[in-house]
Amino acid sequence: MARILSEDCLSLARLIASGVPCSDIETDDGRDRDELLKAIAIELLLLDASHEEKSYVQTDIRKTHRNAYKSWSEPEERRVMNYLIAGHSIAEIAERMGRQPGGIISRIRKIREREPRE
Repeated sequence: MARILSEDCLSLARLIASGVPCSDIETDDGRDRDELLKAIAIELLLLDASHEEKSYVQTDIRKTHRNAYKSWSEPEERRVMNYLIAGHSIAEIAERMGRQPGGIISRIRKIREREPRE
């Protein structure tokens, strides 16, 4: 899984959460503390903005794919595999499941990764 926040941001969050006052935080690589804090603040603002953008996109996508980005249940996973085995195309499966074709492909890969190899 890809990390959402930079290591700088996570390290600072750990220090502050453990009770270290911001005034006591020093960088070990010569960077100016205020510049580092500014960069982290910008990173957080961008993360927040991208989250809002993604939520908006998900809302739009759900207008045509009612289950897009929703969690998968075991019965849904079985249905996907049954449709695939029965010869339905990815597009047909996506339409039947109310999901995007990429979501169907991704789920099939995840199911296959969990299956024991012989």
